[in-house]
Amino acid sequence: MDVEISNIFETRRGKRCFNIDNYKFSEYRVLMNGNFNFRCTNKKCPASVIVNKLNKIMKVTNSHNHKEYNNRTMTKEIIRSTVKRSAENDLYTKPNKLIHHELRNTENFTTNLEHSDVKLLRRSMYETVSVIFSDYILENYIDSNSNFPPILWACEPNGNPKTTNSAESFHKHYNSQFYTPHPHIHQVIDILIQIQSETDLKINSIKNNVMNYKRKETIHKEEYLQDMWNKYKNKTIDRLTYIKNIGNKFHHTNLI
Repeated sequence: MDVEISNIFETRRGKRCFNIDNYKFSEYRVLMNGNFNFRCTNKKCPASVIVNKLNKIMKVTNSHNHKEYNNRTMTKEIIRSTVKRSAENDLYTKPNKLIHHELRNTENFTTNLEHSDVKLLRRSMYETVSVIFSDYILENYIDSNSNFPPILWACEPNGNPKTTNSAESFHKHYNSQFYTPHPHIHQVIDILIQIQSETDLKINSIKNNVMNYKRKETIHKEEYLQDMWNKYKNKTIDRLTYIKNIGNKFHHTNLI
């Protein structure tokens, strides 16, 4: 057969995909003889191919009823599949570095890409890593059979802060006072005295019952969380509904 596979990559759902004359074919099923049936990714298209274990096309069935994809679209799909797999195997390398490495190794493809495509590639990699991280949290902290099930760390909502923001803020402020990695001892002592003076003021405020009032948004959030907890405790709502409701109060942060 004169029809050949140009590239092999993966779809967004992780299925094996072929590029044949700028048409995308995704794996559909395995035949009784061990060959694979690939169908066009366009659901309205009847075209399909039979491929053996060596990725050689054995048979082509029907013709496409739509135009082929342009080179830019195919290039994005191929590189996206590669960098997505790299992100899964190397969780500690920044996505930008993986993308640059892949673009450098596939210079013959980069002529079809635009700068805006890099952002889409990076977003796809972050989505892949976020799924891995979510599975890690579920398997280690959420599931009842995990290493650290909720019974060990979950508790009723209260007004006590559960973060280390204060300590992190102190260290950030302390480190910002120095401009060299090895400051003079007299400079260190002077900074510590200034910090101690501020600490004394805070201690005196606490002794005089001068409270650090919470923001209005924080008070409303705590009241809402307590209300949801009471409904869950009284079995007015189930666990999934409880998680969904409190999740609306803790929005995600865009990484890109």
